[in-house]
Amino acid sequence: MSLTASEATLRAAERVAAVLSAQGITCAVIGGAALAFHGYIRQTLDLDLATSVQPFVVFPKILEALKSEGFEVEFRGPDSEDPLGGVLDIRREDIGPIQIVNFLNPFVGGPGALGKEAVDTATPLEGTSLHVVDLPHLIALKLYSGSLKSLSDIVELLNRHEELDLESIEALARKFDVADEWKIALAHRDSMAGKS
Repeated sequence: MSLTASEATLRAAERVAAVLSAQGITCAVIGGAALAFHGYIRQTLDLDLATSVQPFVVFPKILEALKSEGFEVEFRGPDSEDPLGGVLDIRREDIGPIQIVNFLNPFVGGPGALGKEAVDTATPLEGTSLHVVDLPHLIALKLYSGSLKSLSDIVELLNRHEELDLESIEALARKFDVADEWKIALAHRDSMAGKS
């Protein structure tokens, strides 16, 4: 399967990933581009990359390295109200927006372990130097988000992948404390199919 990002955005994301790698940081494609890779295409112009690092230690170095590559970069740091560990917004005139979404929040913990495992188990994206989060971890990240949009995305993914081992996803959900959200997602899928 392929991503929906433009070729220029995809190549820019590869460059961003190379900058991260030079700092010893691994990343993986998440968000709408990962959904497209896993068979659910919805319109999105951006490309999101996941990391799980100490943001105040690592992100200033990344920010400067990306600026030296010709990108405009804005860092939105984490706080105690948001489970995410900060976001880097990356722009350039010829590309769609790229975001580095960090899952380790030093203030509240957040989904740091889930983000790290999702990145560590990501699979190579054919034809690029990028990796993409596998389907079970993408679903777990969506469960953690808890938004209605994420719930809808999960239902769409489940409907497109009837071969999925639901017990393994349930185990992953229990491991990362989103088992209740998983039950809600399954109930929502069943109600949408008229099975309730």
